[in-house]
Parts: sequence; structure tokens; C-alpha cells
Amino acid sequence: MEATETVLCSLLAVDLTDYCYRVCSRCQRVLPSDNNGFASSSFCKFCKSKEPKLLYRILMSIATDTSVKTVICFDRAATVLFGCSADEFFHFSKLNPLAASMVNQVFDGEMLRMTLTRPHNRNAQHMRVTSIVPLRSGFQPAIEMRSQGVPETRLHLLSNVSGVFSPGVLTALVRSSGAGKTTLMDVLAGRKTGGYTEGDIRISGHPKEQQTFARISGYVEENDIHSPQVTVEESLWFSASLHLPKEISKEQKKEFVEEVMRLVELDTLRYALVMRDAP
Repeated sequence: MEATETVLCSLLAVDLTDYCYRVCSRCQRVLPSDNNGFASSSFCKFCKSKEPKLLYRILMSIATDTSVKTVICFDRAATVLFGCSADEFFHFSKLNPLAASMVNQVFDGEMLRMTLTRPHNRNAQHMRVTSIVPLRSGFQPAIEMRSQGVPETRLHLLSNVSGVFSPGVLTALVRSSGAGKTTLMDVLAGRKTGGYTEGDIRISGHPKEQQTFARISGYVEENDIHSPQVTVEESLWFSASLHLPKEISKEQKKEFVEEVMRLVELDTLRYALVMRDAP
């Protein structure tokens, strides 16, 4: 007869290490392994079967009123705790490592009634859990709690926005504060990298390519990003040095700066400091 005992215990920790070994699918005997831990033979010498399978186990540390011990949990007990078999739990752990790591926090101190059985193998170090009953009212398996989860809520900043900007026409985007004007411009300019953006942007009927669009467009920040301690000419020269290709000579860059100041009528303010009085 198998030696069994029923204990009231507190769950201390669950070992999330992927541990499995090869057993005979007919008689459940463990197949011999080589020095590397892999099965050296797929042939069962007890029942002559050639149908091995991988058997997964979960190690758990529990505390009774007299001792702390490690026990082995197989599919039956795993289903009660985790809502799935031991191998399904390990596959879940691989796909969701962060969620799996929360198991120990969820089950820390969980009160259980376990029936433990001593394995046939005398060399076995740990007792097996043959049945497990949670004592807490409202207990839920870990995967069940994961499947219910916390509903994801997305804040919709823009919804069903469409429009056309005609060439050669100055278009003003006017709306109350917080309506999403800056967000819309960031999306159109390709500057919004976080969150979720759905839909498409077309330029002259063609899908927008950000790399090409960045070369033919300019974006003026809502807040001044220029250094206040430099002049207008120095600020433009700094920008030209950063953005123009290195193949362009210093003289050509200076010509570009002069042309820009002339076009926007800043040439008379070339020596004025960018700094302005605080409001």
C-alpha cells in the first residue's frame, strides 16, 4: 500500500522551472536517462512499450504546523491550482513570463488541504500531491484569474478624423484647447510613436512614406525649442549644420541660411537674441 497523509498547509512558493522527464505512456514508469538528463532509451523494460511521453511536474514549497517541505504536483493537483495541466502551465509561463512570475504573489500564504503520497521509488526525495483542496472562500485558479484579467481601456484622443489639405492653400486648424489639434499634427507628421494609430495618410493620392515626407516637410514646435542665448542667424546656422548632408560645403550652408532669412524676412534681425522676456 502507498503511504499517504493529509495535511493542512500554507503555500510558500511555486517553482516555475520547466522540469519534465520521459515516462512510459502505458505503465507510467520513468525511462532511464543518460548523464545529460535525456532519455537514453525509448523502450520500457517493464511493459515492453515503445510509446514514451514527456511528463511535467511542478515543485511547491509548503509549510505545515510542524515542518516546511517540498512536494510534487502533477496534472490533477495542477488543474485545481492553475486551471490547467502542468505542461499547459509551463507553456503559458514561456509565453507570459511576467504573468507567470505573479503566481507566487497570488498564492503566497494560500491555505490548502493536501493529500500526499510517498512514491514507489525509494530514491524519490519528495512526496506527491494526489489531491488538493483550497480552504479560502472565493478561491480562483491562477489561469482563470489571468483569463478574466483586467479589461484594457484605451483613451481615444482622435476618432473618425478625415480631411484634405489642398496644395498652395494655407489651412488653419482651429479648435478649443485639449481637442487634439497637436495630437493630429503629430500623427500627420509621423512624430507620434506611442499608442495606436489606425487609418492611412496619402500625399497626392499616394500612401505616405515617412522617410520621404520628412525630407520635404518642416515641423514648427508649439513650444520654442531654440536656445535663448544665441542670435537668429546662429540658430539657423546650428540647424543647418545638423540637418544638411555633410557633402554640402560650409559656403553652401551659409548661402542656405541667408536665403532662409531673406524668405522669412529675418535678415534684419540676424543679430537679435532668440531670448524673450518671460510672461
